[in-house]
Amino acid sequence: MADFRRASRERINVFRVGDAYLFKHYVSEEAFAEIERYYEEYDYRFEVPDDRFAYVREVLEDHDYAPAVIEDPEPFAVVKRKYTNHPDALFRDAVYQRGLGNFNCFVMKTREAAERAVERGARPLAETDLEL
Repeated sequence: MADFRRASRERINVFRVGDAYLFKHYVSEEAFAEIERYYEEYDYRFEVPDDRFAYVREVLEDHDYAPAVIEDPEPFAVVKRKYTNHPDALFRDAVYQRGLGNFNCFVMKTREAAERAVERGARPLAETDLEL
């Protein structure tokens, strides 16, 4: 039974950025109540300090989520030239955003979200000479 439960857990990609762990995911009300203090309302994401991530990971796992720490965000990253139209999906599905020269770089919450962003005019970061 434990193997079935583990297999049915909903995966959450968690990106390590500097000394914090970032993720964007709708979690149950019960899980949210336990980790709400790490929710950044302005960015619509969770930002967990390094020293509190073990606790948050345990809460998520207790509520049947499977947090997967992503150390290399490049496969999830897309860029779009600044001062051009940006599809809403870039902002909705981005876990992290920063400027890189004349571009905005977005780390998307899933590879599928990155692929959708490319379909809407973004470029994969890996296909540029930019670095995150």
